[in-house]
Amino acid sequence: MAKNQWYHVHLYIKSNTGSNTNGHVQIVIDNVIVLDQDIRWTTNDSKRMIDQLTWHTFRGGNDSAWWTNTTDYIYYDNLVVHRISS
Repeated sequence: MAKNQWYHVHLYIKSNTGSNTNGHVQIVIDNVIVLDQDIRWTTNDSKRMIDQLTWHTFRGGNDSAWWTNTTDYIYYDNLVVHRISS
């Protein structure tokens, strides 16, 4: 990823049913699929539903080698969340 460049990021998440591996994750960046696979997120029904969306931006490690002497920003624009009813 390059500095001063906008990216179109599409993230699709689907929960699995029971202990099946029929959940799905897909990540597309600028129309290029970078991850597309079936997955079993959990076998615990009480943790099956997606009940929150959190956003974390991680830009480095945990020691001073990763620190920067400038203030940097990441802007998120046009966020859309779709809920697909069952």
